[in-house]
Formats: sequence, structure tokens, C-alpha cells
Amino acid sequence: MRDNQLLLSVVIPVYNNTQHELTRCFNSILNQTVDNYEVIVVDDGSCHTCASFLDTFSLTNSKFKIFHQQNSGVSTARNNGVKFCQGKYITFVDADDVITSHFFSDVYSILSRSILSIDIIYGYVLYLSKDEIRTLPSKMSANNPLFKVETLDDTKLDELYIHMIDLSKSYFRQDSSYVSRGPVAKVVKKSLFMQVPFQKDISQGEDTLWNLQLLLKKPLCVYAHSLWYLYVENYNSASKKYNDEKVIEFEKFLRALWPLTESDESKVSFLRKTIEGIWQWTRAYCTSSDSHKNLNINTEKEPWNLAFKWKYTIHLDLKNMVKFLLIQLRLEKIIFPFIIKYKHFYKRTGRG
Repeated sequence: MRDNQLLLSVVIPVYNNTQHELTRCFNSILNQTVDNYEVIVVDDGSCHTCASFLDTFSLTNSKFKIFHQQNSGVSTARNNGVKFCQGKYITFVDADDVITSHFFSDVYSILSRSILSIDIIYGYVLYLSKDEIRTLPSKMSANNPLFKVETLDDTKLDELYIHMIDLSKSYFRQDSSYVSRGPVAKVVKKSLFMQVPFQKDISQGEDTLWNLQLLLKKPLCVYAHSLWYLYVENYNSASKKYNDEKVIEFEKFLRALWPLTESDESKVSFLRKTIEGIWQWTRAYCTSSDSHKNLNINTEKEPWNLAFKWKYTIHLDLKNMVKFLLIQLRLEKIIFPFIIKYKHFYKRTGRG
């Protein structure tokens, strides 16, 4: 790697984030211990207050380049951001999250020591709930200088492929940290990304599809057992609320995912993903305050029933098997209110 070559471009899509979120995210990048990077911020049609803050911030932070576009969705924002990147490698950060202070130095160390032409480096993410956000400063600065680094062989790449569907592989986990099926906590060679941009017509699960399509290119992948990224819970996230359109978008995702599941093991992962989706939207429906909404999921039709076969269900763990049986008996909408009340009761009594 040449000394004068820009190592890394960081792409951050922004849409109406608060000044607090943006400052927290941007500062976590400015706190990196290496300097060989640029930041490409793509404003996806934000309000005037948010857009103005971005422009003002870039005036005193030359590493940050701001690009404004009409609202087109996060996939378009990321794709457009990459077009402006000058780095050999790219990484994505969401504007309401933060990265650890050693992320870039870990990447630089791996690339500078390797004689191989690495295509992707994977690190860990950690999800912080609202009760854990107070631990954010210590998590951001935690460092393991002796972290393990390995090149993934074909067997491990096959495992990673399955993991990207349903996060089921323990090999890609360490305690509460894990390799994400999202676009974050990984660096990708820009030339590889240009072959596999995000699908603009899918708004749910597009990052899972992107990860799978990257792996189908047979890249040289390195796995760094180091925490790089902290997901910060968004209490008011619209993704947690029931919406008929979101269910339709999830169906589009399942239809796009099915052709990528050729092996029986990947079809079992597809089944787990389907169960996860049905459970997610049933929960959102049962907690919705809108009495006029109807749960619009027909599990007897495609794409919901594509993997509803006993040859796949016998490989489910007990928890998913119970969920599957409840779905088959059409009891999930009946039983979920009781599950919610049970959890609320235990929270109020301090037992859970």
C-alpha cells in the first residue's frame, strides 16, 4: 500500500438526524488514531436544520465532504456516496451510531501487514439498548491490541454466507458482539463494491442481499475478532411500528432472497428469517394503536411458505419450532397479546 494512497472512505447517509446524533457519530470518527481517511456524508433530502448543520460542520472539519440529494432512500444515498470516494477501501456508518476509536487503526494494521490483496475485512458490532447507552464511552475506547486476525477459507466462507441470512453461526460471534449482516463494521475494496451496489428497489433486507452477493463474488475475506461498531437503539424507529407497506417490502425481500438460498442449510436459514419476519410484524401489529389496520400476512402463499416444508423445519431449534407451529395453527396473533402482557407484568414487578 502506497504511503500517499488514501486508505479509507467512510460513507454516511443522513436523513433528518438530530444534531446530537450527528455530533456523536462524527466525533467517534474524528477520534480515530490514524489519519488516512475521508468522510463522505450524503444528505438524503433532510430538513433545512439538518442540512445546514452538515454544511456548517464541514467548514471546520476538512475531512468531511457533504453532498445533498433529493430524498431517494438509503441505498441510493450509499451508492451515490461511493461514487465520490477516493479511498481504496470503503466502510459505511449510520448517522445515529458510533464506531470504536481503534477501528481504522485495526484496518490499517491488517492491510499494512498483509501481502495478500484483501477484498473484505469483517469486524464486530455490538447492540446497545436504551439501558446500556450509559456505557457508550467505555465501549468506544475499549481496545484489544492482540485481537485475532484470520483469512477465511472456503468452509468458513460458506458458514459466513449462512450467518448473513440469520446470524446463526456462533463462530462469527464473541459474547454479545457479532459480525453484522448490515453494511457496517466491515471494509470493502471499492472496486468490488462497484460490481455489487445496493439494490435501490428493495427497502428492507437490502443489506443482507448485498452481503450475500458480495460473497458470491468469491472475495478474499479477513475476519478480525475486534469490536468496531456500536449500534445505538433508536426508541422511535419507524421500523418497529406496523405498516402494510413495510410488510409488502419484506415480501419483496424474501422473493429476492430465495434464489440466493441454493443449499438445504441456506433454505433452513431462509425459513428462520421468514419466521422472524412473521413474528416481527405480528408483534408490531399487536402493539399498534391503530385499530383500523389488518395484519396482511398470508402464510399459505408465496413468499411466506417457500420454505414451509418438514425437511427444513426438522432442523429448527426449539424456540423457532414453537413459533413455526403457532404460525401453522394461526395462533400467533392470538397468543402475542398475552406474551406482551406477561413481559410488561414482569417488568413492573421487577422479576424480568
